[in-house]
Amino acid sequence: MLHRIGELNSKGTKIPVSAFNEIEALHPGLHGYLQRAGVQMWARVHFPGERWFAERREDAKSQLTTLSRGVEKLLEGRVTASRLFEVQPIDALRVQVQYGTSLHVVNLDAKRCTCRRFEQEKIPCVHAIAAAEHMGVSHISLVDLTYRSNYLVNAYADSISPTDIALTVPEIVTNQPCVPLNIATQPGRPKKSRIKSTVEIALQNKRLRKPHACSRCKEVGHNEKTCRK
Repeated sequence: MLHRIGELNSKGTKIPVSAFNEIEALHPGLHGYLQRAGVQMWARVHFPGERWFAERREDAKSQLTTLSRGVEKLLEGRVTASRLFEVQPIDALRVQVQYGTSLHVVNLDAKRCTCRRFEQEKIPCVHAIAAAEHMGVSHISLVDLTYRSNYLVNAYADSISPTDIALTVPEIVTNQPCVPLNIATQPGRPKKSRIKSTVEIALQNKRLRKPHACSRCKEVGHNEKTCRK
């Protein structure tokens, strides 16, 4: 449930009304935007997530992986999908990666793939991982340094002190209007489902291997030679 400015929140604290009324008088559109978004989205005191550098710093230090947790999990899925692709060398630097009708060229030295995902994310795409496995290159070494755990720890190394309330806010800041973004509605009927990638389709169509059963007792986990029945 969204609280209105001036009402009591779940902790019984009354949300300030004076500043919010000023926003309504200056820009009604912005007032409505903030009201619809909910106070927890723009007032730090009501934000439910982690908001202090000290907590994030300790969380970053607790990571035991080479890369950040999110990137490690992303790569796990891509490594699994990369095993479905066929790799064919072109020259010393480039390889062709193919699955069905999907075909891309990867250059590991330049960290490029014709799918463009490798360049945009700075994380090896599924094609680059397939190429790396074929060429004996660690896919972790292809990830940009900004995704490494030690880089994340350094980002939270400095401390942020509480705001000095004695400092005055510059006039250029107080007089600068803050308005919401103008987002243009795209023409046509909005899509209800996105187009799935070749990798997603391949994983959906992949059949699970049937476990091998003993020809004598028909149970799984062993064969006829090791059967004790």
